[in-house]
Amino acid sequence: MPAGKNVLIGISSSIAAYKICGLVRELVRSGAEVQVVLTPSAHDFVTPLTLSTLSGRPVYTQLVQNKEGEWVNHVALGLWADLILVAPCTANTLAAMASGTCNNLLLATVLSARCPVAVAPAMDHDMFGHPTTQANLQRLIDMGYRIVEPVSGELASGLIGEGRMAEPEDLLKTIREILLGDAFLHGQRVLVTAGPTREYLDPVRYITNRSSGRMGVALAEALADRGAQIELIYGPGSELCRHPGVRIHSVETAAQMMDACQKFAESCTLQVYAAAVADYRSATYSDQKIKKSKASLSLELVANPDMLHYAGTHKKPGQTVIGFALESENEIENALRKLHHKHADLVVMNSLRQEGGAMDAEQMGCTLLTLNHDPVHLPIMPKRELAKAMVNQFRTLLRLGMIVCLMGLTWNIPVKSQELNCQISVNPGKVGGADQQFYANMQQALTTFVNGQKWTSDEFQFQERINCSISIMLDERISGNTFKATAQIQSSRPVYNSAYTTVIFNYTDPDWQFEYNESQAMEFNENAHTSNLLSMLAFYANLIIGLDYNTFGRESGTPYLRKAQQIVLNAQNAIEVGWRQNQSLRNRYWLSELLNNSAYKPFHQGLYEYHRQGLDQIHKPERVIDARRKMLGAIEKIHDVNRNKPGGMLIPLYLKAKIPEIIGFCSKALPAEKAKVVEQLIAMDPLNQAEYNRINASGVGGGAGGGGR
Repeated sequence: MPAGKNVLIGISSSIAAYKICGLVRELVRSGAEVQVVLTPSAHDFVTPLTLSTLSGRPVYTQLVQNKEGEWVNHVALGLWADLILVAPCTANTLAAMASGTCNNLLLATVLSARCPVAVAPAMDHDMFGHPTTQANLQRLIDMGYRIVEPVSGELASGLIGEGRMAEPEDLLKTIREILLGDAFLHGQRVLVTAGPTREYLDPVRYITNRSSGRMGVALAEALADRGAQIELIYGPGSELCRHPGVRIHSVETAAQMMDACQKFAESCTLQVYAAAVADYRSATYSDQKIKKSKASLSLELVANPDMLHYAGTHKKPGQTVIGFALESENEIENALRKLHHKHADLVVMNSLRQEGGAMDAEQMGCTLLTLNHDPVHLPIMPKRELAKAMVNQFRTLLRLGMIVCLMGLTWNIPVKSQELNCQISVNPGKVGGADQQFYANMQQALTTFVNGQKWTSDEFQFQERINCSISIMLDERISGNTFKATAQIQSSRPVYNSAYTTVIFNYTDPDWQFEYNESQAMEFNENAHTSNLLSMLAFYANLIIGLDYNTFGRESGTPYLRKAQQIVLNAQNAIEVGWRQNQSLRNRYWLSELLNNSAYKPFHQGLYEYHRQGLDQIHKPERVIDARRKMLGAIEKIHDVNRNKPGGMLIPLYLKAKIPEIIGFCSKALPAEKAKVVEQLIAMDPLNQAEYNRINASGVGGGAGGGGR
C-alpha cells in the first residue's frame, strides 16, 4: 500500500463524488497523506466537512480562503503531491484540463504539478462517447496523463451504458500501481532472509555482526509492494517491518534460519538471501555462564550451514535464487565466484569500501551480477529506494513474473518453449479401476515424454513465453492396451506488462483411439510415423508452438506448423485410425491444412496485430485507444480472410477461445465501431451470436454525473 505517500484528490461536480469518501478513508488507513481539493460546484455533491474528517486535513476549494486574503499556494500543492487523482472528472473539467484552462484551484494545481496525474472520467454515456470528449481524452493521454477507464452501468440519467466512474477499489489499484509499480509478482510466494544471526557461546554471550536488517526488510517490503506474499526469515535486527504483505518468522541462530528456509523454500518461486549469517559458530555451548579467569580462552569454531549454496543446488525448475556478497577486495571477481559456486541466479555485491560502509548504514549502493548480463551498478541511495530499484532490476534481469500451468497447479515461473505439459485423467468407472498402477505408469510415461521431448531449441523472448498443456481423459478401455480418450489442448501466455493471461488456443479433440504398451519405450521420430498416440502428442505440440510463434512473429512459426502437417501425412500413409482423410473425424487434417495454406497468411498477420500491436499495448493507459483500434482492425482482417475462405473451422475455433476477451475490449469501443465488429464476429462465428450481441448492449466507460466544473 502507498504508506508515506502524498496523494492529492481533486473532485469535480458529479454524483459519483460520494464514492471518494471511501477511497480517502482507505488511503489514510494505508498510511498515505491525503489532500482533497474541490471544484466550486462539487460542494453540491459532497461536503468539505466529511472529507476533512476522513483525511485529517483541511479541504481546499478557492485560491483565496477568506476576506483577509489568505491564499492557497497551488504551486506548493502541486510540488507536495506524489500523485494527483482527479475523480470524478466531469466532461467540463476534462475539457479544461485538455485545453490548459485555469479558472479554479484544482486546475491551477494540476497545471503546477510535477508528479503523475490520473483522471477518472464520470459522465453520461453519450457525453463520454462524443468525439470531443474522446479527443480530449486522447490529448491528456498524449500529455502523459493516466486515464482510469470508466465502466458500463447505471448512470444518473437513468440510462445504462459506459460513463460510470471506476469503483473506489479500482481507483485504489491505480494509485497503487502508479506509486509502487504494477503488481507483477501478484500471487507469488517469496522467501527473504534479513538481519544478523547470533551464535551463542553460553546463555549470555554470542558471536554476531553489525547487520541492522534494514536492507533485507526494505527488499521484503518492496517485493510485497509488487504483489508478492513474503515469508521473511528475520534474525535479531533492529529494523521494524509492518507491511501487511510480509509474514515475519523470527529466528536467532544460523541453524534456526536454515530450518525456517527449508520449511518455506519449496513453495516459493523466488528466494532472496539478504541476511548477514554468521559463517561460524562455537563447536561447544556452555549451559552455564563461562566464568572469567586469568587464563586465556580459546574458541573452536565450526562452519555454519551454507544457506545460499543449499538453495542454489536444490532449486526446482522455475525457482530463482538471489544471494548477497559483502566484499572488501577484488570485489567483482569474488562476487562472481560466489555466483558460480553457489549456483545462484543473481548476486548483489556490496562493498565495505563505499562511504558509510554497507551493513548498518542508512544508505548504500550495490552491483548486480548475473551470468548472462553485464554488471548493473546502482548508485548510493537510501536503502528503501535502493530496494525498489533492485526489484525493478530483478524483474528485467531474471524475467520475473511469468505464469505457467503445470499439471493443474499454477506456478508463477518462466518456462522454455519446449516445456509442454501432459496429464491423464482416469475415470475408473469407464475404463476399469482394478489396475491403478497401470494407469499411474501410463501417466508418468506420457508426462515424461511430453515434458522431456526437445520440441524446439529456441527460447521465447521476454513476455513471449507460452503456457501449454495436453490433457488426455480416458473414456473407455476397448481391450487390454487399446483406449478411447478425449484430448483437451490449451495454450495461453502472459500479456506484456500485465497480470492478464490471454488464450492462444483451446481445442477439444474427441473420440481418440490409441494403444499404450507399458513395456515399450516412448520414442518419437518426427520424420517417420511411430504410433497414433505419439503422433497425436507430437502433432499438437508442434501446432501449439507454431501457432504461438505466428501470433508473435508472423512467419516464424511456419516450420513447426509444417512439422505438424508432416505428422498428419505420415499418419495417413500408415492408415491409422482417426487420421485418414476419408474418415468423419478429420479435424486434425483440416487444422494442419488451413494453418499451412497461403490463403490464411492474412490470418497470421491479423493475430500478430491483435496480440502484439493491440493486446500487449492496451494495458498501457497512454496507448489504450490506439491499441483498441489495432485490435478492431485485426478482427476486420480476420473477417476478410473468413469471407474469402468460407467453411474453414480455424477462425471459429480461434474466436471461441477468445470470446470473453473480445467482448471485454469491444464493449469499450464507440457505438459505430461496436456495431461493425458485432456484425463481423457473427458472420465468422454465428453459433455464438448471442454472446457477441452483448457488445452492443454495453456502454462506453465510468461514473455517473453531469458536466459541471
